[in-house]
Amino acid sequence: MKLADSLLIVFLSIISVASLFGVQALQRSSADANGVASVYYQNTLILDIALGSDDYTIHTPEHVLEINRTDDTFKVTGTLGPVTIQRANQMVRVIEQTSPENICELQGATNSPLKPLTCLPNELVVSIERARQDTDEDAILS
Repeated sequence: MKLADSLLIVFLSIISVASLFGVQALQRSSADANGVASVYYQNTLILDIALGSDDYTIHTPEHVLEINRTDDTFKVTGTLGPVTIQRANQMVRVIEQTSPENICELQGATNSPLKPLTCLPNELVVSIERARQDTDEDAILS
């Protein structure tokens, strides 16, 4: 192997590691502890879970199976069976579901818009959004 090849490998390795840490830092900086975890089933909004309070909003009642206020869990419909989402420490995570590789549970907790929880076998996505503001103002101001 030539010296140029070795230098290229070292350079690319350094860039890869720096990029990994950069993406993780960006996810941490974009975290929104007062945001809303919006739960979508088959591209339909079914539930909003406030991260900074005990609030939640049910948009599609037939897909929200159970809400347990004791342990702050929300059981919703999934294609392969129920999916249980837990809110804790101003973050959400999938704690129970049925899928071939259990990838949904392995994604961990999130409160960052850059790190949605995606459970493709169950056609479920949990994305973090800014808290919605109810205003009476028009979108176009003169």
